[in-house]
Amino acid sequence: MQKAVTLALLILAAPAFAQSEPEPGDQRPFLERWADDMMRDFVDEISPELERFFDRVGPELDGMFAEIMPRLQELSDLVGGLAQYEMPELLPNGDIIMRRKSTAPPVTVDPETNAPIEL
Repeated sequence: MQKAVTLALLILAAPAFAQSEPEPGDQRPFLERWADDMMRDFVDEISPELERFFDRVGPELDGMFAEIMPRLQELSDLVGGLAQYEMPELLPNGDIIMRRKSTAPPVTVDPETNAPIEL
């Protein structure tokens, strides 16, 4: 899964790095053209290594994501959307607090499911 995402990003980025020689009338500064060339060379150089890496760790990552994603969905369902909360805060005793943003709409909890109900 991650391998596919990485390859898709590289494919999407490829047009930006497709030209090594400036086109006639290319008014981009030299440093911008140089950076494009360097990035293209870098992508070409690391692509085989990235592919080998994802061949090796891809199955582990797929298993990890298969386990984590349902739990993250449960958390999101429980709190009614993570966008309504500030970044978690770690207390000295190890507890983690997720404070609701002051701009978030009020919430009540369904007593049967213990899930939030947005008002």
